[in-house]
Amino acid sequence: GPFLPPPRHRHNHNHPKPIHTPPSPRHPTFALPVAASPIDEIPSDTTSCTTKDSSTSDPAAVLQSRNRLLALSTTLARASPTGIFLSLPSDKFKLQSFVRELEGSTDPSEENEIFREKMTGDWTLVCTATVGGGDLRRRLGGSDDGDDETKPPARGWFSDKSKGAIVKTRKTSLSRSGNDSPLAPLDALKEKLQKSVVVTQRVRATSSEDEIDRVDNVVEFTPLDTLGDVLPENLPLGDLFRNVPLNPLGVTNGKVVLIHKAEVESVMPVLRTKIAWTSSVVNVAGKSQPFSPEGSDLLGLNNLLGEFLATGTFDTLYVDDDVRVTRTSGPLFERLRVFVRADSTILEDEDGILESLAAELRVEEKMEVERSAAGRVEKEVG
Repeated sequence: GPFLPPPRHRHNHNHPKPIHTPPSPRHPTFALPVAASPIDEIPSDTTSCTTKDSSTSDPAAVLQSRNRLLALSTTLARASPTGIFLSLPSDKFKLQSFVRELEGSTDPSEENEIFREKMTGDWTLVCTATVGGGDLRRRLGGSDDGDDETKPPARGWFSDKSKGAIVKTRKTSLSRSGNDSPLAPLDALKEKLQKSVVVTQRVRATSSEDEIDRVDNVVEFTPLDTLGDVLPENLPLGDLFRNVPLNPLGVTNGKVVLIHKAEVESVMPVLRTKIAWTSSVVNVAGKSQPFSPEGSDLLGLNNLLGEFLATGTFDTLYVDDDVRVTRTSGPLFERLRVFVRADSTILEDEDGILESLAAELRVEEKMEVERSAAGRVEKEVG
């Protein structure tokens, strides 16, 4: 199953028994059995935030961090006003904190070669966010260590480091994702819109040497047929407009494929992949002319200077049989991406593990907000 620990080597198919993670010391009532199984250039100064007491990673800690990150990612994407493209600063910082937690629990000297072997396949984007890199925060007076990453500061995105300052802990989309959320009546509408767009990254090894040489980014869109697909069920007079067509051409599916030439640039100290955009293809399927039901390419564009002008890199921070995490970094910002393998069943959450972890995360955030508020009151009174 997707929550079983991954084999330590690609040829070992004997999965060990599920790992049961002890309850969080801060919340002993959440004794959750967290089992396991199971993304671009990092400036050298941002890697210094991760320290390890040992050169050997702890599988239980890695799997706990992975499951917490996946629970957070899916919950934020569902509750975020912009879906998988996280836009709220509090959501972005929370995601960054959990990615760093997972990154800090692994040992590149042990894992990166295994990660490279597991990279190939089709990966569905769970969520992505652009956040300030560590170098930018330090230049602007912020901190690049510890719990500050989980707390969007009171002034803009960066912490107020003046003496005695109390940094306000802001709520993320976690607090709006419970069953008692005031936005619950709109959840069905938002879920339909979010499901109409799927982003997939295809990592391929097409050469005989079995080396990664192609990465395609695929944006797939499924049009809504009628206005009834987007109107809330209890909307007054909604029945008068539910049959209004939104898709007169009968398009059933559309894809934009960005094709990249790829090469694994390094394995240590970071697993880095270099990509160059070489061409784009637009594919459309539909029920009416001139579309084909199976889909056909309507437009193709070659980038003759792709290998010279449209290049970039991404670093794979973690990958197993189900989950993959990458980072693309620039001088000021970094983009984080969390993927699940396209044929994985891990998001079905049959055992309710992800939902249990999401509930724990909501409790943790509530307690953090309450402590922050109490600290500000105490400072004002004092």
